[in-house]
Amino acid sequence: MKILSLYVDRLINAKHYTFMLFTKAATEQFPVVPTMFKVPVEGFLTAFEREHQIYLKHNRNFLTPMVNAAEEVRDKEFRRFRDSLKVALLSADPAVVKAADFLMGVVKDYGGVRITNLAVDAETGVLANLCDDLQKKYPEDVAKAGVTELVAALKAANEVYIKISADRTLDESQTDKGAMVAARRETDIAYRGLINSINLHCQYTEHEELVPFMKYMNAEIERYRIQLGVGVGNPDWGGDEEIPDGGEGGSENEGGTTPPSGENPGQGGGSTGGNPGQGGNNPGGSTGGGDIYHPDEDDEDEGI
Repeated sequence: MKILSLYVDRLINAKHYTFMLFTKAATEQFPVVPTMFKVPVEGFLTAFEREHQIYLKHNRNFLTPMVNAAEEVRDKEFRRFRDSLKVALLSADPAVVKAADFLMGVVKDYGGVRITNLAVDAETGVLANLCDDLQKKYPEDVAKAGVTELVAALKAANEVYIKISADRTLDESQTDKGAMVAARRETDIAYRGLINSINLHCQYTEHEELVPFMKYMNAEIERYRIQLGVGVGNPDWGGDEEIPDGGEGGSENEGGTTPPSGENPGQGGGSTGGNPGQGGNNPGGSTGGGDIYHPDEDDEDEGI
């Protein structure tokens, strides 16, 4: 028995990360693996940790929670300002009622209660202009309605949102898109080293204690193979098994061989009759399923 191969370099970033995370969890779930293969396991964990940090940074900017919190505070300040105008409309002082009524009309001109339902960038601009008008054009009415401090608080909350959002944009603009490609490559090398070490050990020695781990890994690998279109119609072919009689030799890939040229049209063969989704090199087959990894395109799509 051995662990099946998987063309991990063909996985898009999200699925590559998920598979490697699964592999890490598997080495923790079966302690016999790090005990018997300490060096390759440590090498894999070290490489994956770098990919892990880059993936988290690129797919969930750590400033995002702060941006969301600032937006929520801004919305609360707007509602507090508007509710105070409603209270002022009930005042016994005609001057206060007149000022509040006028300011409610100004707010309505800017969108009224719908302001907080706008897209965040649109809301930012609307609130900035509203506060500017209230403080520069209608300061006397704001004072009479008793909302001077509330307008200042709303403006401050909006400016906090603008600052944090700009910081996030700057952080994202300084991201090195090539970092994920390099990190993936290092993880792939370390992963293959671990799998090859286990398979080589099992080829020449008894390995009953490793069977549960190997079955566990193979079940997950089979699932990913289906997504990549590898082994479809021929479950025995995964890239690391012996080449069928009469086939031509493939190149080394992940501890084994790639499908031999012409062996299965559409899986790297040269025939024009390749099966859709299994990726031939000629007009008969496509370049692969929807989960095939293309460094430049996929990195940009996923924010890498």
